[in-house]
Amino acid sequence: MPHVAESPVSFECKATQIIQLTDASGTALDTHVVFAEGVGVHIETDLIHDGVYNTGAAQPIFPGDGPGDYFTISKAAQFRMTRP
Repeated sequence: MPHVAESPVSFECKATQIIQLTDASGTALDTHVVFAEGVGVHIETDLIHDGVYNTGAAQPIFPGDGPGDYFTISKAAQFRMTRP
């Protein structure tokens, strides 16, 4: 499967629906929502510890507030929450 070589994790998906959005009056916008079925997950093996994916070790980035803003996840930001 072709993917970004530097990416330690990639998801393989098949598009199931592509829906063009509209505004409140029903006018079509130049914006679409893509729904897909996940058919594969590819993870570098050194990111799996005791069967669990180590998110912080992958150093993922996420889009932020502005067009050039991004966030990262780090081990320092990790916290534990007891589930009920």
